Parts: sequence; C-alpha cells; structure tokens
Amino acid sequence: MRALALIPALALCACAPDEPAPPVEPDPAAEAEAEAAALERFDAMFAGAWAMSSDCPEDRRFTFSRERFEIDGMTCEPQGFSLSADGDVRAPATCEAEGRTLRAAERRFEFSDPPGDLVTVSDGTAEWLLARCGRATRPPEGSLP
Repeated sequence: MRALALIPALALCACAPDEPAPPVEPDPAAEAEAEAAALERFDAMFAGAWAMSSDCPEDRRFTFSRERFEIDGMTCEPQGFSLSADGDVRAPATCEAEGRTLRAAERRFEFSDPPGDLVTVSDGTAEWLLARCGRATRPPEGSLP
C-alpha cells in the first residue's frame, strides 16, 4: 500500500519544470517575402486617391502610396507593411499634423476592403470609410444591377 502512495510523488518528481523556449530568430527572407505580399496587396487594393464622397472634392481627398499617406490634415511616412490573417494591410507610420510629429508607435494604419470600391482606413483613433476617386463605385455583391 505504501508503494502505491509513492507513485504520485514519483510522477511529480519526474516532470521537469516548464522552461521557456529559446527565442526564435526572425528569418529575414520570410520577413521580406511577407512585406512584399503586403505591398502587392496595398498597391492593388489601396494605393491611389480616395475621398469621403464619390465626387472626390479636392479639399477632402485622401492619398495613399508606398512612400506617403495624406489623410485628413496629416502627412505620414509608412515604416513598413504587413498583412493580417484576414487580408488587411497594416502599416505603422510617422505622421506630422499641425506641426506635431507622431511616431510610428502612435500611428498604426489598417486598410481593409468592404464590398464595392470602398476602403476602410483606421489608425486606432479614427476610422474613415472612403470611396475610390476616378472610378464609379460598384454596387455591393449580391445587389441587383
């Protein structure tokens, strides 16, 4: 009977404490490939001129390129691009607005594409639903022509 009582204690001793896994070194080739995929999607889906209405007034236009975002009074320089699991493009950016510089850690833009020629852009403090300039907005999928 005493031998049976020792079995759980021996089982506890046999287990080593959880040791943290060694840090995983980033793979530069994989990182470059991931950023290239994000840039390809950004160029195809989000680069260009956008506005809050389809008539694209000059004073309310938003412009996105790999080198620069012009958004609602802010000028931003992207610091890299990545893709989320659901296909959204994320880009931290250093921005200037009203003479104040906002570091990339403070501004992280996310671009997503709802149905139609629309884009949702958010930066953690605001979200804009924008229509592509220079192209008629197509109806949402499933709607009648």
